[in-house]
Amino acid sequence: NIDIEFVGIATRASDTRVSNTILVGPGLGSATAHAGIRYGSDYYTSFYYAWNNLLYGFRGLGLTDRTYSDGGPLPGSSVFYNNTVVDAVSQDWTGTIGAYYRPVRLKNNILQNCAASGTGVESYQASYPLQGSGYNIDQPLSAAVGAGSKQNTTVSFVNAGAADYHLALGDTAARAAGTNLASDPFLPISDDIDTQSRPVTWSISSDKAVSMMIG
Repeated sequence: NIDIEFVGIATRASDTRVSNTILVGPGLGSATAHAGIRYGSDYYTSFYYAWNNLLYGFRGLGLTDRTYSDGGPLPGSSVFYNNTVVDAVSQDWTGTIGAYYRPVRLKNNILQNCAASGTGVESYQASYPLQGSGYNIDQPLSAAVGAGSKQNTTVSFVNAGAADYHLALGDTAARAAGTNLASDPFLPISDDIDTQSRPVTWSISSDKAVSMMIG
């Protein structure tokens, strides 16, 4: 096995925003340090935002705020909306979309084909607030948090074998199952990963549910 650290985007900046990005991991190894987007800062009042991103093949953490504290919850927070994470498989905290030691707001995120011992779409420390999170999907884990979320639910993509992770026209899990974030007070958004405007009825995904290739 190859066991190396591979991170698509890693930052310690105090206010970082990542959106409309496709990140592809090596798909090899078992190091939990593999991550699609890994935030972490000494600025405990920092805010991190990620939306409309597709991450796959990182074999570890998908999208996470790893700002650390031994003394309880930290100020600041993370906001992760409409991200799709696929094939994040490792031995610890598998495929996490969330935060370790700070409040996190999670909405309309998909976690698929993320196995082994993982925490799914949630906060690592359950005692820390999730700030109204909801409408998340995970599979095969059962840890998606918030109202409207679906646990251990399989999403149908256009062609996962060819890395086309747009929602299939026949999908019944994520299409039209999200919450509208156009007027969200923390991070108002209105488009998808392809910069196409989302309809009034939102899907849970980085995609607004149009069958076409990414690229």
